[in-house]
Amino acid sequence: GPLRWRRQQFPPGPCGRFGGGSVVYKNQLVVFGGRSFADFFNDVWILNREAKQWRQIETTGEAPSPRVWSKAVLVQHTMLAYGGAYWAFSQGCHGNDAPGTVWSLSLQDNAWSRLGPPAVPRSVKAPRPRLGPMVAVLGRH
Repeated sequence: GPLRWRRQQFPPGPCGRFGGGSVVYKNQLVVFGGRSFADFFNDVWILNREAKQWRQIETTGEAPSPRVWSKAVLVQHTMLAYGGAYWAFSQGCHGNDAPGTVWSLSLQDNAWSRLGPPAVPRSVKAPRPRLGPMVAVLGRH
């Protein structure tokens, strides 16, 4: 039959926001960052649909700076986040990203790590920081 949308609310949870990255992990929705009308975020929330509740997780390690329009994918027990910005349209709007930066969040121990060097040598071609990139996982993971 036809697919139908059904609105579900699970308060309390993150404030209303847009442009965050998300993945599904162990049948739970993991949401990173985004923007509300007034603020940018780099927090991580998990929605457990069975328990009908949100919880904000405390993370460790260097986290990505607050951002909107980042993308995320799941690789085994890890959420990889790429892109996004503070939406200031200035040189510093990409926060703590450098060309080629990908952020890794272990969903087993909630630890962030930066993949890629903080500064890429000129001899290395790396994608520049960007808004709203497309990301995908190919092959076995």
